Amino acid sequence: MKLYEINPAILACIDEETGEVIDVEQFVSLKMEQTDKADNIGCLFKGLMSEADAIKHEIEILEARHKSKMKQAEYWKSYLAESLLGVPIETARVKISFRPSESVDVVDMSVIDEIFVRVKETREADKTAIKEAIKSGVTVVGAELITKNNIQIK
Repeated sequence: MKLYEINPAILACIDEETGEVIDVEQFVSLKMEQTDKADNIGCLFKGLMSEADAIKHEIEILEARHKSKMKQAEYWKSYLAESLLGVPIETARVKISFRPSESVDVVDMSVIDEIFVRVKETREADKTAIKEAIKSGVTVVGAELITKNNIQIK
């Protein structure tokens, strides 16, 4: 939908995909009043800005829908993980399985040894180093290794 009727002679000089003038000589040599040419270009600009705003608005709507659907999907994934208790299920339409994973839970940051600390803007635990240390048998005060069972839905 176009808001303004643009002179076809001007449109013939413009690439519809990029909006660039493809034939500068023809554009410059158009036999029309400077005011008419400026009016048409101004209306072309306003029409393009209006389309851009409509697209931006549609993107915002789609992003909100995407966020909502992702939240719903995570809820149902969590529900399945809790209700199946790690027992895999396979049907003709879906395969639900579990795989173990490990993560570090820092219980008390104040007692973590400095070799397991990295400083960005704030002091934070280097969970990768802590995990490697715990797996190699080192006791890290203030942290523990947690084994989880992650659900896989295919």
